[in-house]
Amino acid sequence: MKHTAATLKKAIHFRHRGKGAVLIEELRIGCGYVGAADRAIDVWAIEPNASKGCSAVSYEVKISRSDFAKDMKDPLKQRGARLFSDQFYFVTPPGLLAAREVPDWAGLLEPHPSATEEWPYLHAVVTAPIRSKDAPSWPLVVSMLRREAIMLPELAL
Repeated sequence: MKHTAATLKKAIHFRHRGKGAVLIEELRIGCGYVGAADRAIDVWAIEPNASKGCSAVSYEVKISRSDFAKDMKDPLKQRGARLFSDQFYFVTPPGLLAAREVPDWAGLLEPHPSATEEWPYLHAVVTAPIRSKDAPSWPLVVSMLRREAIMLPELAL
């Protein structure tokens, strides 16, 4: 099975099946274009369960080593994703990264060797540490609403 960004994102959705989670792809950290507001989380998932702290996970999909290396040269690249999540995972095709390459603040998920298109199961090569996330900022909330809301057409007056 060939692993693409789309198949890995499908596997992330599969990971949260049956939990009532809210998943947003390409979630920008802010609502403008200054600073790091234009940076996006590949997939952000939140479990709507207050008794469990509404746990949130950020996923960064990497298909190439060069893309991962580029991110590692910019220590602020995943800052926003990490701020608003309890866990942060890189999701890659099998064998793209070695466990020792994963930063201590992240985890690594790969498709399970027996994964299929119908059962795109991910397994943890490195389990992400759990941290306390920050409360969402208003720019993040606006970005979520823009990403998922149905935009009304302009009314002609």
